[in-house]
Amino acid sequence: MIDYSLVRGFNYQPSYGSTSLENWLYFDADTVELELRRGKEYFPGFNTVRYWLSWDAYIRKPEEFKANFEKSLEIADRLGIKVIPCLFNRWHDRSGYDNGGVYIENFALPEVWAYYRPLYIEYVHDIVSAHVEDPRILAWDLCNEPFSYVQITDAVRPFIQPEIDWLTDMYNTIKALDTTTPVGVSVHMGLGLDWVKDISDVLMIHPYYICDQDTIYNAEMRERFERRVADGLRLRQGAGQAHVRDRNLLGCTDR
Repeated sequence: MIDYSLVRGFNYQPSYGSTSLENWLYFDADTVELELRRGKEYFPGFNTVRYWLSWDAYIRKPEEFKANFEKSLEIADRLGIKVIPCLFNRWHDRSGYDNGGVYIENFALPEVWAYYRPLYIEYVHDIVSAHVEDPRILAWDLCNEPFSYVQITDAVRPFIQPEIDWLTDMYNTIKALDTTTPVGVSVHMGLGLDWVKDISDVLMIHPYYICDQDTIYNAEMRERFERRVADGLRLRQGAGQAHVRDRNLLGCTDR
């Protein structure tokens, strides 16, 4: 049984890339090791790192991608760091500086050319089958921030169940290969935790306190934020699942 109370770590994006595609297509093992070593130097308790993987890089050069992922695990292991690999990304930046990842048509619309759901299953199978019960991997993070909608409207509602179905397909693919390593889905706090609890061995939340310079000390916003965190804890206790905050910071909107 993993004691998640001991997990201390960071998301890591290498300094040489601006997207996950670049990070893995132009993988630089020396830079990765240097930067993770620097993290250990400044934060000696650093014992877990979350890597964002990239289906886009995998589909271009699958064997090279798998070899680079293995190198990244070896680097972390040498430094005494466990890895949470994040297989997919559904967060997309509103300002246009997009990381890439999965878009609605990729999983919800079989009629379009960019429907990649069968390809995603092949990717998950290929990656996970090479790392079944890998002790270097703390947990698989199925997807970063699914349900990345500004608000749930009538236009959005038809896509929620297809997204849950896609995530369920990916979860079942992993568990058919590896029944031991925990799987989670990292959701933006307050949106989607209830939808993914049945396909999460560990609940992964992103409890951002989203503010700007004028509202950072706003008592009402702080109370609302604390209430959302408490709701998440109650859901975890009710489901009997562990929970990991794999991103936790002030989400400042004016930077």
